[in-house]
Amino acid sequence: MSPTIMGRGWVSLDADSVLPNRRPMNFIIWNCRGSHSPEFNINFRQLLDYHQPALVVLLETRRVNHLPLDQDFNFSNVAAMPAAGQAGGIVVLRHGHLLTVTHADLTPQEIHCFVQVLHHTAE
Repeated sequence: MSPTIMGRGWVSLDADSVLPNRRPMNFIIWNCRGSHSPEFNINFRQLLDYHQPALVVLLETRRVNHLPLDQDFNFSNVAAMPAAGQAGGIVVLRHGHLLTVTHADLTPQEIHCFVQVLHHTAE
């Protein structure tokens, strides 16, 4: 299947045909340029379903309240810096059973943190 343009520059791909040898991805860092649109929700859900990341960093979310993101996309923890008007907004979403994140500093343009992978024993 070929890419499909979904308005406002969003492109939808059939990921299995484009990336047939996919591997698990631990982190996604995405300058999403706004996270309120239906197109964002569709594309973000596709990224999460395909890559199953332990941690996601979204830049330029243009959101003041990031809490709906962790609830809507099933993350257990969130660290966020709200947008100032229509500029900025950063959120770090993670799965608490896979990672611990210690926040060192939050500024309007940066989130400094330490990420540690939790060790699990095979069952």
